[in-house]
Amino acid sequence: MENLIVSNIVSEKDPYLCTDAYKYRMGLCGFPLKEETFYLSFRHPGIYNIPFDIKEVMSRVCSRISESVPAASPEFLTKHNYPMTPAMIAALKATPKIWAAPKGSWVGGGNPIVTITGPSFLVSMLEPIVLKLNFPIQIATAMIKEGVFEFATCSCYQSKLVREMAELLSRQVTITEIDRTNQIRIHFKNLLDSLYDGNPERILEVGCRGLVEWKTSFLSVLASHGLKYTSDVYSAKFLGLTPVGTTGHEHQQRWGGDESAFRALCDMSDRQPGFLPDTYDEQRGLETAMQVAKEYGKPVTFRFDNRNTMLDNFKMLVQKGFGPCTFVFMDGMNPESISKVESARVELGIPASQVLFGVGGYLSCDTMPHPYTRNRVSAVYKLSKSGNMPTMKFSTPEKQSLPGIPVLFQGPFEKRMIGQLGETPPADYSTTLSPLLGRDIPSSTLSPKTQQLIAECKQRCNIKEK
Repeated sequence: MENLIVSNIVSEKDPYLCTDAYKYRMGLCGFPLKEETFYLSFRHPGIYNIPFDIKEVMSRVCSRISESVPAASPEFLTKHNYPMTPAMIAALKATPKIWAAPKGSWVGGGNPIVTITGPSFLVSMLEPIVLKLNFPIQIATAMIKEGVFEFATCSCYQSKLVREMAELLSRQVTITEIDRTNQIRIHFKNLLDSLYDGNPERILEVGCRGLVEWKTSFLSVLASHGLKYTSDVYSAKFLGLTPVGTTGHEHQQRWGGDESAFRALCDMSDRQPGFLPDTYDEQRGLETAMQVAKEYGKPVTFRFDNRNTMLDNFKMLVQKGFGPCTFVFMDGMNPESISKVESARVELGIPASQVLFGVGGYLSCDTMPHPYTRNRVSAVYKLSKSGNMPTMKFSTPEKQSLPGIPVLFQGPFEKRMIGQLGETPPADYSTTLSPLLGRDIPSSTLSPKTQQLIAECKQRCNIKEK
């Protein structure tokens, strides 16, 4: 089982390319060798079974990456202005420290599933690979709960994995093969129809991390209908597309604040800097981004990652004179939301070339013939510690992340507690997570150390209770 999962979540050839372009961007403007911790979690409420040894899977993935890293930055990355520095190359050769919920255990929504600590660039670039673990976890959970399992699939790998999972769990399974090519084509056409100029170069594909395996027909279908840009570096090389990326919330978390992070993008790279303002407090972030942009004196990119505020913020920035900049909308983009932005763009007099759309789930998840997608559980992989500094994302309550090196403690009556690696559990709690727990685990509490780290992060980031 572990070998099958490894072989399909990371390529045997050039596995260091199996990530998103913005990871190289942040590596160039960050601290590639600084020790950091990231963790995988499912945001949506629920209880999920861990059917395989995650620690073993990720150890094998990291070994595959380490053994394949070139001595110098590959020509493909350099050509697209994402060169790997010697520090980034060295980071990929390291062996990270991994904690994971054991095989057979049950993990609740919001709980850490796996925690990976190592050099910043290595543990960061693993994000798209780690996110793919959501699929086998969801499948195992559904099989255990449903007994007889009916599954509609669009790939040989998914079929094989489901069959092996059924054999492992002694479940009956019925599999239907479905070609989703036409559905992908229809969805992409709907996106183009929602653009007032119908230009496919304004669509940035950012949903490959939601797919299970790398080599699928997904991007090739989109490319045949005009797609030029994708965040997925491996597929970009394979299909002759252009890899694109801005920065993520981890960039601000790594730098300890919006201002220092935004200035680093201006000072450490010759690419147009991209500002993502909603890591801590969106209004403060926007004000900081505007100030840095004015001092920079050249066009910047503003990325909107909150569908509830993006239109208002877009209008505000244009009215304040930031029209020559590029605006990228990247939260839940679909034909309806794009049409609303296009209407505002025309009203504000902004050229179409300055407004781009990062589209993920509408293409990658909504076209799946089965429901077991990344969006269904809201799988996320978040930075929780940079050096000695615990860090969190605070933008909205439902997206608030955990600090430190989060692990799970087990208490009496199947209670759970989110603790910290190395922390002594409270009385009646243990660091040993039993693989024999039931399916009705209540919401987890926070350990004293975790509560302390959250308080420290809020104070450092000046986060007020809402």
